[in-house]
Amino acid sequence: MAGEGGVLPRVEGAVDHLAFLVSDRSVIPPRKEVRVVIESTDPKEDIANLSKLVRLYSERAQLRALGVLVCDKVTDEMMTCVQGLEDVEVVCITREALERV
Repeated sequence: MAGEGGVLPRVEGAVDHLAFLVSDRSVIPPRKEVRVVIESTDPKEDIANLSKLVRLYSERAQLRALGVLVCDKVTDEMMTCVQGLEDVEVVCITREALERV
């Protein structure tokens, strides 16, 4: 996504993440969204960073943005953090589940 029309947002401090522009051609008109992916090291901080990035990508790209936190295990604490977010969609997925997809 970097370099694609200047969509890559500036964030305070470097946050390692991937961003994918996803098109769904089965929907008319085709829907596009940005998926922002972070590999979890500190879930609480990562969820906060991910929610910021999702907001920034959504604003800059003028598209729906979804945050994906990849972790070893989804915990109750992580789910509480995610449920506490407002105006942002973030999901948690385990590495094991991601490998099966």
